[in-house]
Amino acid sequence: MGESLRIFRVIRPVAIAAALMLASCDQFQVSHDADDVDATPPATQNTPPPVTPPALGAAPASVQGSYRVEVGGFCMGQGTGSVGSGSATLDAAVADDGGTAGSFHADLIIANGHFIGSGTVMGLSLACNGRLDPPDTSGPRASVLLKPRLVGTFTASDGRHGRFTGEYTASAPDPDHTSE
Repeated sequence: MGESLRIFRVIRPVAIAAALMLASCDQFQVSHDADDVDATPPATQNTPPPVTPPALGAAPASVQGSYRVEVGGFCMGQGTGSVGSGSATLDAAVADDGGTAGSFHADLIIANGHFIGSGTVMGLSLACNGRLDPPDTSGPRASVLLKPRLVGTFTASDGRHGRFTGEYTASAPDPDHTSE
């Protein structure tokens, strides 16, 4: 009984906070009872148009190129990555604590400076997400992040977790560049 009371004390404030967030948006109607949320848009002529998800290919040119990748967590290793305008690929040789060797591979879809993806790690499927940070080029933070980076987390199909980072090593070759 004590455990269920503790869970209720955690879940109830989360439900109330979610209802309050929806209530602050003019687009949704919320009843005063936090357990009864009606997330249907009101039938008015002032309803804003639906929001279109960000277009793929949103990675700025400043983050496109090659990366040196580090993987950590239940397995660790190093490898490389390649970031394009709307997608990225990461590959690394990894090993677990017992010394068993394997590989890490992730295919990422980029939108609005963030990414989601899937792949494999140590023979297991994985899901991952993270972000691409462009360099700070002006303002008071111009010396904080000098090169682009990527950071993310992954979860293997058996529930184990890990993180990966990527350090920018070179810009992508110009596809329009032709040698003479």
